[in-house]
Amino acid sequence: MYNDDNAVNVMHVGTLFPTKKNEDGESKGGVILLQIQKKQGMKGNKNLNMKIEISYEDQNGTKFKNEQDVLIKKKGGDDMIEDEDDYFDNIGIRKAILLTRYVLLMKDWINSTNNAWKLMVDDEYKHKFKEFSVYFESEMKQIGDDTLEQELNIIQKLSD
Repeated sequence: MYNDDNAVNVMHVGTLFPTKKNEDGESKGGVILLQIQKKQGMKGNKNLNMKIEISYEDQNGTKFKNEQDVLIKKKGGDDMIEDEDDYFDNIGIRKAILLTRYVLLMKDWINSTNNAWKLMVDDEYKHKFKEFSVYFESEMKQIGDDTLEQELNIIQKLSD
């Protein structure tokens, strides 16, 4: 990833396991999410301009490379994104972010328990699960994926 002509290696993935595409050319899985944070001292209304490069080698040793210029406009641009707003380029990214937040909440809850053998939901986490279930259900409807119902049921059960 490049920002203002400074190259930064953000992530290296040693191997990927691609999934087969269905008859519509869609695939499930294989998403890598990066959360981009502003550098200290960066003004809130400054656009973020990056060049993202991905390179990989297939099983036959053929090397591939793809570069994309990415401009995230802040406050006042046509593609305005407020500092606290979520932005999803597509439904797949939206779902990946939803599931990441789900996993992070579950990990946070498990790590907060004192008893490794029996997980209990205290009032604090009942409240967190209740709030998250409202968000989760709303996102599930936006995404249009009823297969997320199982996770929603778990969150709702934990909030009772």
